[in-house]
Amino acid sequence: MFQTFLVITVYALSSCALFQKEDYSDVMYDYLKPTEGRAESLSSHQIKKVLSKETAMAGGNYQLSITPIPNRLVKAYYQEMTFKNGLNEREQEKLWKDLTREYLDNKTCLHFEYQVVHHQKVKNLDAWKVSIKDHAGQDYPVTWKKKPIFSRPAAAKLKRDGKVLDQWIYEGTGCADTNIPLEKEFGVKVTPSYVQWPFPSTKDFWWEFDHIVKTKDGKEEKVEKKKRTYQKYRGY
Repeated sequence: MFQTFLVITVYALSSCALFQKEDYSDVMYDYLKPTEGRAESLSSHQIKKVLSKETAMAGGNYQLSITPIPNRLVKAYYQEMTFKNGLNEREQEKLWKDLTREYLDNKTCLHFEYQVVHHQKVKNLDAWKVSIKDHAGQDYPVTWKKKPIFSRPAAAKLKRDGKVLDQWIYEGTGCADTNIPLEKEFGVKVTPSYVQWPFPSTKDFWWEFDHIVKTKDGKEEKVEKKKRTYQKYRGY
């Protein structure tokens, strides 16, 4: 059910849509840290806008967007569904239990959207391996959920450099089987089954931001975001 909200209307995506993104690193910690209760002051749209990250692979032939699913996003969706459907108290309780069991309890989940140009062999979700990295760099593999929104990728045509190329657009939601403290910074590693030479076969990208940790004596301490070195994007 949550997947329906998270997915962009894939049939309407343009080839450059994934790169219209502002820098929200100054507020990222507040959006990722757990909050008490079920109340959420922000809309799911506001939270998704801040948390989503976009990147490219294979010289621009693969365009990717990933949205982590922390508890604030689940709470926002829960509130919206409760209001939209006029749920009674019993129905609200069931919805909350279903959402927390599926996306929060002993797991860390994300939503993955991608566009592929020309390379049909990576159009399906099972051609993509994704893992979540905690702040120390430890990898946790993501398992895709078995019920995608759409039964198959949306097919389209893309005109580039005077040529008409095939394009596929798809999405999926998956989880790593552990609670990763996303509020301490984290990363995602993406590995498609095929990337043409000479481009790298994997892509690592990070959610980097100043955050707060508690010391052994219970005091709060600010930790500045890590400075990582990135490989320069090599497009056409």
